[in-house]
Amino acid sequence: MFMFTSLFETPKAKKQKAHLRNLIALAHVEGELDQSEIEVIYTIGEARGLKSFEIADLLAEDLSKVEVEMPANDTERFNQIFDIVQVMLADGKVKDEEIDFCISYAQKIGFSKAFAGVIINKIAIGLSNEMQKKAIKAEMATFLSF
Repeated sequence: MFMFTSLFETPKAKKQKAHLRNLIALAHVEGELDQSEIEVIYTIGEARGLKSFEIADLLAEDLSKVEVEMPANDTERFNQIFDIVQVMLADGKVKDEEIDFCISYAQKIGFSKAFAGVIINKIAIGLSNEMQKKAIKAEMATFLSF
């Protein structure tokens, strides 16, 4: 779906939408979107400055050819991986396909396969233990330069 307003989007808005498309693509890996996944996608999208109707439009798009947009720095890379792990955990069921998608995505944004697995695992454990994002990021600081 192409909206006339997309011609006037800022680079930041385009980047936020590209990131949300990646999250939606992950949620589609197991087939149908679960309501908890949709809620997490809306929460992340709104926190990143997108309006509800923009998120709804993204959810309605054909995402068969999603292109990954490279994050500008390690903080953006961490934030994107953090968000993708949140979506993976949203429905309470982690499937192998979702883990593979997360690892593949992490590789596309510059992490090695082994390192991607470690980061995804640490974020998943932190979220499962109800750690705050800042605390998880602080633990990751030994791996990444924030």
